[in-house]
Amino acid sequence: MEQDLRYKQLIVYLVLKYRDRIFVYQRIKATGEKRLLDLYSFGLGGHINPVSTQSFRKLIISNLNRELKEEVVFPGYYSYRFLGFLNDEQTEVGQYHLGLVFLISCLSGEISVKEKNKIRGSLIPISQLDDYRPNLENWSRLLLPQVKKYCSHSKAFNGKPI
Repeated sequence: MEQDLRYKQLIVYLVLKYRDRIFVYQRIKATGEKRLLDLYSFGLGGHINPVSTQSFRKLIISNLNRELKEEVVFPGYYSYRFLGFLNDEQTEVGQYHLGLVFLISCLSGEISVKEKNKIRGSLIPISQLDDYRPNLENWSRLLLPQVKKYCSHSKAFNGKPI
């Protein structure tokens, strides 16, 4: 179904926040998605994989947790907030995928990438996100205004771990 425009693959798209900073990364080596090479992103994304549950919520949260564990390392707890769906018909990647966007509020700012040979990333002030706009992958570019809005109004980590 990956190449059938009648269907969209669900993707959890996670925006990591610590206080007034957002985690931004760049794919520096061809990984699974060559169309995104060298572009910056502030969303960690991954396909929804089947798990043994009858609950759609549990399916999504299980995949959210999996994606975080696969991509980054950070100590402590985090909370999440569902921001909405992202539909991008402008790019080939977007035509086949539908994003479920979550804001992840981290208890610690010690966030690092796992695969340092493929990805480099760091926390940057939310006020600097616009500087990355010309080199953002399309999903991050589309979400930029909303992420800035939510992050400037959302409270810090609320102390409720998943």
